[in-house]
Amino acid sequence: MAANREIGIVAEIERQRSRYAYECVENVANNHPYIKENYKAYVRKIPMLIKVNGLGGALAFVYSKKKEKTDDAGYAYHLIYDQTDKWLKGYHIKNIFPQVNAELVKKIINLESDKYRVVTTELLALYKWMGRFAEGMLKGDEKDA
Repeated sequence: MAANREIGIVAEIERQRSRYAYECVENVANNHPYIKENYKAYVRKIPMLIKVNGLGGALAFVYSKKKEKTDDAGYAYHLIYDQTDKWLKGYHIKNIFPQVNAELVKKIINLESDKYRVVTTELLALYKWMGRFAEGMLKGDEKDA
């Protein structure tokens, strides 16, 4: 009985994650035509950045590349960074961060090892969904394929 409950909880989290990822990509598709290709490429690249550099390093890179101007390619990083922060604030592990209003990258690099691993696993799963939806919803160069 407990195993079925755990399976149900995991399935619900996965459903919420996929729905949020869809909404993120749909927002880009509908509201940010100038950065669709960049967003698609960047969201697909981030999991490898995490695996090579760690979550802190990858998010520091995204943070350094984000731009506020909506027609700049760096705005795609801005959206991804903000979408990541929003997901973690509303996600089922939202109480993992002691500094609610701190910058996302600061919260990540200050996590204890066990919590860092949990957040890394969660974000890899989120970016996997975002990448899948970006593939299907955002037109890009054939070289991205």
